[in-house]
Amino acid sequence: MSKCADRWASAQGADDDGSERQGHALDRFPSLAHPEVLVLVVAVACRLTVILRSGGLRGDFGYDAAVYFAGSDALTHGRLPYRDFVYLHPPGQLLALAPFAWLTRVVSDPTAFMLANLSVALVGATTALLVMRICRHLHLGEGSALAGGLFYATWFGAVGAEYLTKLEPVGNLLVLGGVLLALNAQRRERLLSWTAAGAALGLAVCIKVWWVVPVVGIIAWQSAMARRPLRSGVAMAAGCLGAGLLVTVPFFIAAPQQMWASVVTDQLGRHRRLNPLPRAGDLGTLGRLGSHVPGPALAFGTFVAGVVFLVVVRRAWSVRAARPGVVILGTQLGVLFAAPSWFPYYTDYVAGFLSITVAAAAATPILSSHRVVAGMTSWLPTCLAASVTVAILISGQSTVRPVPGAVRLSRSVAGVRCLMSDSPMGLIELNALSRGLAAGCPNWVDVTGRTYGPDRANRSRSHNERWQRDLTRYLRSGDAIVIVRRSGTGISSTTQAAISRDGVLARSAGQTVYRVRHR
Repeated sequence: MSKCADRWASAQGADDDGSERQGHALDRFPSLAHPEVLVLVVAVACRLTVILRSGGLRGDFGYDAAVYFAGSDALTHGRLPYRDFVYLHPPGQLLALAPFAWLTRVVSDPTAFMLANLSVALVGATTALLVMRICRHLHLGEGSALAGGLFYATWFGAVGAEYLTKLEPVGNLLVLGGVLLALNAQRRERLLSWTAAGAALGLAVCIKVWWVVPVVGIIAWQSAMARRPLRSGVAMAAGCLGAGLLVTVPFFIAAPQQMWASVVTDQLGRHRRLNPLPRAGDLGTLGRLGSHVPGPALAFGTFVAGVVFLVVVRRAWSVRAARPGVVILGTQLGVLFAAPSWFPYYTDYVAGFLSITVAAAAATPILSSHRVVAGMTSWLPTCLAASVTVAILISGQSTVRPVPGAVRLSRSVAGVRCLMSDSPMGLIELNALSRGLAAGCPNWVDVTGRTYGPDRANRSRSHNERWQRDLTRYLRSGDAIVIVRRSGTGISSTTQAAISRDGVLARSAGQTVYRVRHR
């Protein structure tokens, strides 16, 4: 087994034809002095453009991003997820955002939240650099490493999730960091290095349970390539399990039934909408152009993207060192298409291994006597991804929406002890999140998350009587109410009447804060 593993590891620099030169035209192009600086700048620029395109530094970054930040802030105020508030994922993201949540003691909630979102852009750029480093370890060539890094930097499947506090960017960083640590460990053959690699992978699973699928594949892949597969595999598995237990066990001990239900059973019980066409369209990213692309053109573009993807996979498969990565990408796509729910930003889940696959495809020999043509062919996936992203950014379809009247309303509610909302985004923008947590105000954090657990029903939220009753009681438990997403929350006309029955406290730019009088 050891000799076989040695041959496999030594074959990383060779394709099926036994060629170690990876004869693609990319490496004959004039080299950049600092290709990693180029990738870093491009990645940060793409992600910041999404925010700045509409002046969205203090804007609506969406419900989920606000939930993760609010949950972290609640944790720093002594409230535990699952026991004290609803949280539908492992607790890793709450710990990752804790430094930014602590900043709410010295800066406003919107400022701390903005800094947290800006940090995610740096996380995405760092992950693009990890793609390049991994490609170099696989001996794919400098040009191919640059193609893979730029693909990650510019593909909107990654960009569209990596400008706000989502789960996928942190997971990508940890998983690719674990792969790089494992590749380094192959040279040193130190158990501590293998354990560190496994720990990084285990932390990724603590961010989102979906990562358990590729993590199992990575541990099998890397341990098989080691000189001592059993020792290496055990060390990686131990590091993975140890890190996972260290993060999750304290929360599990505090609320075992609630945590199991939130992270596992409530997720499995979600309504399944398994139409693969919208998911394929989001993976092609053309759908993010919205009304700028007619339906037939969108369908054709998605078909072309699918054909290019198949060609990329076929060419990457001819590079022996890249085959495990292609297999892991396939398992990730299987997870995406089998997931019970779907949001466009889920595409970031596959960004890392897709970029490595693109780099491997660029490393295969091009049957062309013309170097420029060969180089352009190698760069085709990266160029297409960058072109679509530029079109999306120019069109302004995917931007951070400003919150109307947020600054004025935040002054109006400065004296309110407990401001309640159907979304933590409203509390953050009105600078009332941390103040309410410190004052001991009720806070469900993930308000609509309760409809996957305690308030679940086989009907829409607006027709779920228990949900309407609990929601009304929750919102009216404070001193004032601001509603951010009436449709998404499923607020019925009866609940809306109960919310507004004590009159208006403040109103600005179409946004209203309702007064609550306790009798």
